[in-house]
This record gives sequence, C-alpha cells and structure tokens, in this order.
Amino acid sequence: MVNLSIEKRRRYSLLLSNSEQLFNRLNSDIYHLQSKCLSLTGFLTANLSIVVALIIFLFLKGWNPSVEGYIFISLPIILITISLLITLKDFTPGKFSELNILDEERFTEITQMSEEELYSDTIYNYREAYKYNKNKYNKMLFELKISLYLYLIAIILLFLLVISILFGGI
Repeated sequence: MVNLSIEKRRRYSLLLSNSEQLFNRLNSDIYHLQSKCLSLTGFLTANLSIVVALIIFLFLKGWNPSVEGYIFISLPIILITISLLITLKDFTPGKFSELNILDEERFTEITQMSEEELYSDTIYNYREAYKYNKNKYNKMLFELKISLYLYLIAIILLFLLVISILFGGI
C-alpha cells in the first residue's frame, strides 16, 4: 500500500473538511426551510378557517351574491387551499441523500480501499449527495415562493370582496 505524500494528504483533508461543512450547511438549510413550511402551513390553515367562517357569516346575514360574488368567494378559498397543499407537500419528509458509509456492504468495501481511494471516494460521495440535496432544496424553495404568492393573491381578492360588500357591490 502506497502512502500519500504530506502535501496530497493535506489537500485531501482540506477538501474533505470543506465538503463536510457545505453538506452540513445545506442540510441545516433544508431543515430550516421545512420548519418555515410548517409555520406557513399553520398560518394558512388558520386563514382558511377565517375565510370560510367569514363567508358562512355573510350567508347567514342574508348576503345573496351575484355570479361575480361567487367567483370572488371561491377564488380565495381555492388559492389558499392550493397554497396549503404545496406547503404540506414540502413539509412532509422527503428523500434526501445521505452519506452511506456504515451500510454493511459499503463499510466492507471502504475498509478495503487505500488511503487515496478512500479520500477520493468520500469526497465524490459528498459531492453527489450535495448536488442531489441542492436540487431538492431549490425545488422546495421555489414551491414555497409559489405558495406565498398564491396566498398573497388570495388575500388581495378577499380584501376586494370585503370592500365591494361594504360599499354595496357584489
């Protein structure tokens, strides 16, 4: 078995250390994003309840909307529901890539490697896991933004509905 030079070992160690830091930081960002999705899910659920209660109250008070009124009623409910479903999907645990070094077969394979192969293999696995998780993170972030935009549109429509009801419109 050939030993690595001190310079090469130092480079591999530095690469390995940086890879581990980036991987752990990304995993932390993923967990943080999932907690934001959980918070938004609770917020959306509460707002959906308020919107439904408001609409039931309006109907109990004798409000008889026109066709446009029904559209203004249904759009906020539909948009908030879609937004809620998106955040629920992002909140539920998904498959993320982890380093698989303690699996029985993998561990046996790793113990047979030379020092250079071990460094190279570990760094390669960090890179592949990072790329996979980064794509999942970007997708989750995009979906969270879509969910927030849908929610904002729903609130604006609801605000317009309340304004039009107060001023004798719909």
